[in-house]
Amino acid sequence: MRYAQVRQAQSEWDDVIGYDANCAVHEDLAANLGLEVGDLIRVKAEETGVTRPYRAQRLHTEYGNDSVRMGGPARDRLYPDEEDGAPDDFSCEVMRHEDQHVIDMATVDQAYADWDDLISHSGRQVADERISVWDGLLDNLDLEIGDNIMLRNPDIPNQSAPYTILQTHEDEDAHSIRMGWGGRNRLHKDKSDEEVNTPDRFAVEITQFAPNHRIADSESGNELDTSFTEVEHHSENDIIVTAPHGGWIEPGTSEQTRILYNLLDDCSLWNFEGNNDGGGSFDRWHITSVDVQGECFPGFGMVEDHDWDWAISIHGFSYDTFLVGGLAPMGLREEIVSEVEDVIDAQGDDIEVTAPSEDEWELFNAHSEDNYINRMTENGQSGIQIEQPWETRQDEYVEEIPKAIARGLTSYLDSE
Repeated sequence: MRYAQVRQAQSEWDDVIGYDANCAVHEDLAANLGLEVGDLIRVKAEETGVTRPYRAQRLHTEYGNDSVRMGGPARDRLYPDEEDGAPDDFSCEVMRHEDQHVIDMATVDQAYADWDDLISHSGRQVADERISVWDGLLDNLDLEIGDNIMLRNPDIPNQSAPYTILQTHEDEDAHSIRMGWGGRNRLHKDKSDEEVNTPDRFAVEITQFAPNHRIADSESGNELDTSFTEVEHHSENDIIVTAPHGGWIEPGTSEQTRILYNLLDDCSLWNFEGNNDGGGSFDRWHITSVDVQGECFPGFGMVEDHDWDWAISIHGFSYDTFLVGGLAPMGLREEIVSEVEDVIDAQGDDIEVTAPSEDEWELFNAHSEDNYINRMTENGQSGIQIEQPWETRQDEYVEEIPKAIARGLTSYLDSE
């Protein structure tokens, strides 16, 4: 740790001015801390006691060999309760940001108005899960378009969310990530699920997606998010059951996959579960099935390339219909439909059960070869995706639906 001064950045430093995450460190201070360009530091303002992480975007030789120079938005992060913002010059402590889970930092900014694929126009859409990444940052992280990435808002406790890289933007944006309001809002929820003034621009940490590790940072007080986890049980077999939106993302699906896992002989399991404190798990943790990648979900990475004979995903949605989708043979899906219909009839409920064709229920029929449930099967066409209403994810249905799926699958395999 070193005592230092935060000062204004030079107006011509375009890669620092206006960037919430970026700063310039004097080369003497950098030498004392063993820093290089691109390293991360933590700065603690003496007056407020607030600590924030930053990226050393450049080294400088301006006045003050103990100085860290920042633009106004970056300084304001250290004075969060000051209506007039941070002073131009103030005392601080500087230390290396040594968090094994943090890979890099970036500044989130608005998506451009004509980027329709990143802007949701009515309610929560897939656009809220997708982002544009500065092409230089993509190269630094050795990532590609289509990869998942985990972002954390370091200025609000327990604010993390996964995203999919949909596109890149040009090099005038130094270490920036652009997204629509819905995407930015995912990182601005308080514990009661109330929006916390979603800003146009803010700093984020890019973290390793390590959901089974919980670490508290004793120096900064920041904690890794504790509201998500992966469950994976893998053995050398032919069938896997999954819930990519378990926990409170799509309630009831985790429980149903566990029951189905126990019912089927020689079966594997993968669940991703989000349990956001106070609600909002769907808005925050949902990643659409065509975007799920093993690089971001390490448990999924252990099972996605096994070339399964059969793969089953269990979902929930807000419609009053039960769908048995996927690219698995229609005969198999109809066997499951028949068994589920018997269960629903026995309960006296009026819920339609169907195995949709390619032209029906296009957003939910899982007929895309890019859907992970098809991708992870050996022939690419043996995935089964269950979409179901809230009614069949509670009470007696929690156990009876997995039993119906197991009976339908077993009947079909025994007849082959």
